[in-house]
Amino acid sequence: MPCIYETINLYNLSRGIVPYRYVGSDQYDRSDYLGSSALLKEHINSLGRENFSKKILEHFVEISNKDLRLLESKILQDLQVRSSDTYYNKNENYAPGCGIKGMKHGQKFPRSENWKNSRKGWMPSAETKKIWSEQRAGKKAKTSTRQLMSDQRSGDNNPNSLAWTITDPTGKSYSIKALRAWCRDNNYNYRTVYHSLNGWIAVKHGQGRGGKKKVNND
Repeated sequence: MPCIYETINLYNLSRGIVPYRYVGSDQYDRSDYLGSSALLKEHINSLGRENFSKKILEHFVEISNKDLRLLESKILQDLQVRSSDTYYNKNENYAPGCGIKGMKHGQKFPRSENWKNSRKGWMPSAETKKIWSEQRAGKKAKTSTRQLMSDQRSGDNNPNSLAWTITDPTGKSYSIKALRAWCRDNNYNYRTVYHSLNGWIAVKHGQGRGGKKKVNND
């Protein structure tokens, strides 16, 4: 049964060593398959299978390999794996071995006819497309999966959560992280604060995404 899964390196996690987690997809939900990352496989060989756990994030009754890979890529982008050194994944777009898109496996392995057809211009019939569409209609990640992704990229866990010095219109200053969450929690308009409008002054510190030119490199 196709699935999206997360593999955890328990040894690294317990000792604060990175990377320690990997998110991937498997068309066949193989219990002994933990991921295609070369570094992950190296750690499994050196530490032993007993030091790794695998959790299924989402199961699917039926989904094409292409759609499964697209969903995997969406989850990797949501988790911002490329910006976090806690992940074995190095790319937010699906690529074999969690490496660079377009890389080639150095070792050949058997390919099913379905797999070959999916990569040489095979076009499903209108009836097949209709079945796939009905299967995907309204499909969303489980609440537990959405919560897991939210927790992993919120607040201080967000590698792009920058430090800010905020001065409100009354002259009171705040030192915060995660500006959008702070605005939401305090019922302030995020864009007004972010763009220093209506008496607000927002100064961003450090490196990372955020759109606005850095004012301070502290």
